[in-house]
Amino acid sequence: MPKQIKVLKPEQISWLMLTQLSLLTEEQIRAMTTELIQALYPRQIEDLWTHEISALTEDEIQALLPEQIRALLPHQIDALKPEQIRALLPRQIEVLEPEQIRALLPRQIAALEQDQISLLKTPQIDALRQNKFLKTKEQVLELSKRNPFLIRTLRIDETQALTAGQFAALTGDQFAALTTEQLVALSYSMQEFNPTSPRESPRASSWTAVVVKGKEITTREI
Repeated sequence: MPKQIKVLKPEQISWLMLTQLSLLTEEQIRAMTTELIQALYPRQIEDLWTHEISALTEDEIQALLPEQIRALLPHQIDALKPEQIRALLPRQIEVLEPEQIRALLPRQIAALEQDQISLLKTPQIDALRQNKFLKTKEQVLELSKRNPFLIRTLRIDETQALTAGQFAALTGDQFAALTTEQLVALSYSMQEFNPTSPRESPRASSWTAVVVKGKEITTREI
């Protein structure tokens, strides 16, 4: 019962074995206090069933200590709901291991907030691009329709390799999310497009360049 969980002391929860943890119901999981959550050893976190991970409230997710976050196994990461992903705090995002990031599902990647993406370090960004759902620039373009800030994970060479059709297909939110470095890369590559080429759509041919001057971004038409 939830009331029985709440009366446990932190040192008592840390004594629970796998067989005992596996008997906890979702209601009991949700009844755990911050003190009880943080009393779990990393090895106990590893022993939690996926349905127990999914049952954690947003407050309980935020209560997890960095070492507990690092203890989550890939299949447990997969069990996190989008709202649980969005609840992750900066100190938790910063300790995510590459194998954990590679385990993220599309709905979880799409749930990442702008601030969370901006916190990712280079090894984490690399791991995100090694994720089977974000390996190609086409996958990034598709998934960034759901989360525009994912477009920032495009490498400069990939940005320069965007076709006129792909550029023209960018939504306003995707375009607004591009970094200055990506826009500079586009300013060079877009000038190489031939607007009279029959292979380009009429919409794509109207764009010849993206001009970046400091923080001012404009486009030229011909």
